[in-house]
Amino acid sequence: NGVSILNLSGRPVILQHWELLRGTACWFDRRLTPLTDNVAMHDEPVAHRIDAYDTHTITLADEYYFDWSPKALQGQSIYLRLYIAGRRPILKKVYSDSN
Repeated sequence: NGVSILNLSGRPVILQHWELLRGTACWFDRRLTPLTDNVAMHDEPVAHRIDAYDTHTITLADEYYFDWSPKALQGQSIYLRLYIAGRRPILKKVYSDSN
């Protein structure tokens, strides 16, 4: 399991940190919680350089593994929050049971 991040800009970017969240993210009612209690995911700085028009894959295995079955998510979606240097955090839906 993994998530690919594609840099479509003409400039390289630096991915400083990322978070996996679950919940509902409506514009009027944001209720997002960390997907796992794994502290190791947030302890180490990432600092990956993603060159212009290049791809970086975040592998979700071993210590980053989580149960993403519909029963475990209870109707919620999975979101990825990316912290890119010099920009506001980006929140993207990466999985929804209702896709």
